[in-house]
Formats: sequence, structure tokens, C-alpha cells
Amino acid sequence: MIIALFGILDIIAGGALLLGTILGLPGSEFLFWFTILFFLKGLYSVGTALAAGFFMDFMGYLDLLGALFLLLLYWGIAPGWVFWIGLLILIKGVYSFIIAFISN
Repeated sequence: MIIALFGILDIIAGGALLLGTILGLPGSEFLFWFTILFFLKGLYSVGTALAAGFFMDFMGYLDLLGALFLLLLYWGIAPGWVFWIGLLILIKGVYSFIIAFISN
């Protein structure tokens, strides 16, 4: 069930990156705290993968990259190609959410 929660966080982060590059969300208090939460999620993912001896955790590194771009979006300096990173994170979130319910 925690994978479904992580999938929802990915969907929100991907949506924020998609909408933020189109509409702009600089200085949003929610975005700042969500960025911290998303960064902690990425650290958890990479940390547990490293502890298990799996060094190529693409999804965890994508979370950390997404947190960096969410922070840039908060500051109002995110480049336009961040849209594609947001789309990758959104797809990853939908995938994680679906897999969480199929695997049960």
C-alpha cells in the first residue's frame, strides 16, 4: 500500500512540474513543503536500494532529480524542458500506482 502512496506523490509531483512550466508556480508555500517531502521520498528510495546492493535505482534518482527541479520551479527559474522530466515522473507515478494494486 505504501507503493500506491508513493505513486500518488509521483503523480502530484509530475503534475506540478507539468503545470509549473506552463503556468509558473514561483513562491508557492505548498510547493516548497511538497518539494521537501518529495526529496525525502527520493532519499528513502535511493537509500533502501543502496542498502540492498542495487546501485542503479533509476526511479529513486528520478525522484531526486524531480525534487531539484521542483525547487527550481519554486524559485521561478525552471527551464522549459523540465516539462519532459515532469512527464516522466507522472508516468512513473501512474505505473507505481497501478502496480501497487495489481501485485496484491
